[in-house]
Amino acid sequence: MITLIIIVFVAIAISFLCSVFEAVLLSVTPSYIATLAGTNPAAAARLNKQKENVESPLVSILTLNTIAHTVGAAVAGAQAAKVFGDEMLGVFSGVLTFLILFFSEIIPKTLGANYWRSLAPVVSVALVWMERATRPLIWMSKQVTQLMGKGDEGQYIRQEMSAMAKIGRESGELDEQESKILTQMLSVKEMPVTAIMTPRTVMFKLQTTLTQGDFAAQFMAKPFTRIPIYQGEPDNIIGYVNRNDVLLAERKTPKESIAVLKKNLLVIPETAKILPLFELMIKRNTKIAMVVDEYGSGEGIVTLEDIVESLLGLEIVDSNDPVTDMQQLARKCGVAECSIKALCFLMMASLTISPKRGKSLST
Repeated sequence: MITLIIIVFVAIAISFLCSVFEAVLLSVTPSYIATLAGTNPAAAARLNKQKENVESPLVSILTLNTIAHTVGAAVAGAQAAKVFGDEMLGVFSGVLTFLILFFSEIIPKTLGANYWRSLAPVVSVALVWMERATRPLIWMSKQVTQLMGKGDEGQYIRQEMSAMAKIGRESGELDEQESKILTQMLSVKEMPVTAIMTPRTVMFKLQTTLTQGDFAAQFMAKPFTRIPIYQGEPDNIIGYVNRNDVLLAERKTPKESIAVLKKNLLVIPETAKILPLFELMIKRNTKIAMVVDEYGSGEGIVTLEDIVESLLGLEIVDSNDPVTDMQQLARKCGVAECSIKALCFLMMASLTISPKRGKSLST
């Protein structure tokens, strides 16, 4: 009887440990390994190697687990027949199946899944020795699995991280703003600059012939800090001026053109992506860029604030900006201007007489 108990106990104990090891190994995440590297570099290195080549430790675990189940059940069955007789063998098999199910599958895998963070460093050491003991079987397994190939799961990491941000918010680990920022930053990798630019048709811009005094008198209330300037045709944008620079210079040289304060615009193609542009603007120490099409024609402007807002999913308000959403304001101004021009065009087209210079329409 004692021999039977020892056989069953050893078989279930080995299977219990194998199930814990499997649950812990499959629960370890790359982020956990990166964090562990700061406190336990050796354990982090072992876990990283085991996760990169997860087939080897899994083969070791499953091999030992299968041996424990098969050999344990066979030896225990033979011993049970001696102790209880053949007529009780069916009952013993049912009880053994129940014990294996709960004590070598359900309970250990639940423990491993719940406490994998604290168990992972210890488990990584045990797996090293298990891999050494089952090295021939690991080699055979690799020969077979190489024929199947590996699936590309890298494309799912971004979706998984976004889902983790949502789960973190729902569980209370992240607040709503943190979750929103993480989700937004993960969504801008392939976003083109055209998605966040202020289009040329609604862009607020000034002519280079405008004097600093006229700017202060007419446009001081405008909420735009960096204003594109054009020479001749409105589409011929040659740079930009800073509103604050103009207002400071106007006190001394009100008759001077705003063009003397011109700064060069960073020019980028419309195919550019947000993240590379962000790095370029930081490197060049500039806060505004002009987007051009394949022919070099201006399509719109992008500011550093636009990029940061797209990364964070927030509206950033400069201390000099009385309006929160500057792009929306620009579009409203542009739409209003375009609407007036369109209305005038339609009215002119409907006239039966040709208007003369200096004449006006009265209501």
